[in-house]
Amino acid sequence: MNNEITQLSQEIHQLAQEKGWWDEPRKGGGDIAAMHGYLSHILEMRRAGVLVKVSQEDMRNLLSIATSWSSVDGDKAHIATLLALIHSEVSEAFQEAKDGIDAPSEKIPEFSRFELELADIVIRAFDLAAAMEIDIGLAIAAKHEFNKTRSHKHGGKKF
Repeated sequence: MNNEITQLSQEIHQLAQEKGWWDEPRKGGGDIAAMHGYLSHILEMRRAGVLVKVSQEDMRNLLSIATSWSSVDGDKAHIATLLALIHSEVSEAFQEAKDGIDAPSEKIPEFSRFELELADIVIRAFDLAAAMEIDIGLAIAAKHEFNKTRSHKHGGKKF
């Protein structure tokens, strides 16, 4: 099964190349990724029990986002939390990419910290999918087949 997953990831990457996603570096989302990274860093610090102070201006800027989720509870809040944890792994991978993708992991030295953060993203997503009884393998394969039908850069997206 591991070989099948690896083969599928290679096929997905090959298709992304064919569709133009690797023609040039993608730009334009760094500011948003940095904001996400900042918030996820706070989440991870708080998960570790460290109280991180956020300025009043930071809170005002983020309040409108938080307000939209203030009345959400139950399953939606749970799923939102699990998705936020997936996002925290994305932010950790973002930080590793910024720091250098070749830095070896202290936990599993044969892999870089960046590689293991990518693995964490997949692990958390697969965990959520299984918990929700989603056939993620079938969904990935179906989405990959659909992407084969799409035009170059999916019709003109910038990044």
